[in-house]
Amino acid sequence: MVPLLLLLPLLWGGSLQEGRGYWLQVQESVTVPECLDVNVTCSFSDPWSRWYPAGQLFIYWFREGDDIRSSEPVATNDPRRAVKQETQGRFQLLGDPESNDCSLSIRDARMSDTGVYFFRVERGERSKYKYSYRDKTLKLQVTASLAQDHWYQLELQQNVTVQEGLCVQVPCTFSYPWGSFGTTSVSWFRKGAGRKRDLLVATNKLGQKLHEGSQGRFFLLGDPQANNCSLSIRDVNAGDSGTYFFQMEVDFRKHAYRDKPLSLEVTALSLTPHILVPESLESGRPSNLTCAVPWACEGGTPPIFSWTSAALTSLGPRTALSSVVTLTPRPQDHGASLTCQVMLPASGVTVERTVRLNVTYAPQNVTISVCQGSRTALKIRQNASSLPVLEGQALQLRCVADGNPPVQLSWFRGSPAPKATPISGTATLELPDVGTVAGEVTCRAQNPLGSRNLSLSLSVVCECGDPWGQNTCIRGWGWGGEAPLTRLLPRSRPTAAGSLLLLGGRGSALQLLLPSPARPLPALAAGGGAAGREPQQRLGQGHLQLRRALGQQLPEPQRGAQLRPQSQLRGPERPRGAERHCPAVTRSEVS
Repeated sequence: MVPLLLLLPLLWGGSLQEGRGYWLQVQESVTVPECLDVNVTCSFSDPWSRWYPAGQLFIYWFREGDDIRSSEPVATNDPRRAVKQETQGRFQLLGDPESNDCSLSIRDARMSDTGVYFFRVERGERSKYKYSYRDKTLKLQVTASLAQDHWYQLELQQNVTVQEGLCVQVPCTFSYPWGSFGTTSVSWFRKGAGRKRDLLVATNKLGQKLHEGSQGRFFLLGDPQANNCSLSIRDVNAGDSGTYFFQMEVDFRKHAYRDKPLSLEVTALSLTPHILVPESLESGRPSNLTCAVPWACEGGTPPIFSWTSAALTSLGPRTALSSVVTLTPRPQDHGASLTCQVMLPASGVTVERTVRLNVTYAPQNVTISVCQGSRTALKIRQNASSLPVLEGQALQLRCVADGNPPVQLSWFRGSPAPKATPISGTATLELPDVGTVAGEVTCRAQNPLGSRNLSLSLSVVCECGDPWGQNTCIRGWGWGGEAPLTRLLPRSRPTAAGSLLLLGGRGSALQLLLPSPARPLPALAAGGGAAGREPQQRLGQGHLQLRRALGQQLPEPQRGAQLRPQSQLRGPERPRGAERHCPAVTRSEVS
């Protein structure tokens, strides 16, 4: 006959380890709605209790599948062992283990608590005797919350996406199935994952410690007494991505609306600052440029603005979401870049925008280029310049100028009146025969902001015979090579000892070549300055070179100089064709 002491546990669902004396009495299957509490009664025995004093008994509840040596239990009285974070404060031992009581209390049941649990006992110094009651386990089933029926309601947008550094507001309302005259406490939690416990991020309940990462950024917006659970998040950062749920508590009853969580996704910031530039940036006139971030939240940490530009700027007033810079543009600032950089301190995100300045200005830097063939022989930038040109020579004058809006270029005879008719409406003036347009010509550069003229005086010089009666070759060059405008011309009716006019650049040299010299080589003397007194260099076989014939003689660029052959060059006059008389030629400055 089975003793009554052993039969009673078997009738109550206990287990008997034959020959060992281990038995456990516990309800094997427990069902509880989500967010509610449940108590599971339990008693046990072990064969070593009579030989060990109190204080050396430790009991544990483990989740099936966990390693008893490396995993934390869900509940224990052993001060040496930590419990799982997700069950800490919710799974607790109810009775006295010395009285063989292993009852377990589960508060605020979660869906993640669903599973199988087993009981373990350790007794003696250094836990010499140990046993796990795996043949009798507790199967816990957490069912859906009552919020799925019509008694609990929560209205909110469940999926929210926000860019990093910005703010977001989540409207929310709730209801519950009982009336109350007490104060309603509401809270928002971030749902734990794995071993992480739920983190309190916002609440109106006094004395509650918020999660450090959410302090000063997560706020309740509405009045909980009016069933408003709206949530505001400022200065969102990437670490805020996750799942959140709402919980209410009133009259010592509480309910977590876990069936309708809030999923928050934080993406990279793609917005950039707005730079407001006036329609017209006129040279010399101060203008205000504004950099604004209207998409940032006013309640967040104020952004930090910085400006970068080669243009001359000075900082003006600013608001929480904008900064003003004062710019006094110059012509050279046209096309320059201006960058506004904005840093959001709370999230550490930096964004910027760059614009190109469009500066308007009147025409400037007017230049006339004198062209012969495909080469530019001379550039003129000063008014009232004079250019001697051989009679009958073809010439091309090109005018260029800088301005914004783009300038319109045209050519006139003399000094034009405001409404004069141009002789050319393009930048180039073609002169096939200079003799037909001797005198002053003017290039006008004009745009809506003004105009500027540059004039050039053309003086025609006739070419006469060979003064020395030989096939004389005159060559001139500058320090970097031949000077294409150098000419040797008679000053008056050509004779063997006539005066010569040299047209060349400052620092030019002069070389006289006599292919078949029949008499002693000539010497050259320069008039009108000291340059001609420089040492002369005699070359062999009819070559004569005068270095820097004009270099020190002329205070201004391109001034003419008279070169006179000495008496040993006297010889018969050899005019070209019919005798011609050349008019007197005055010296001309070409700049």
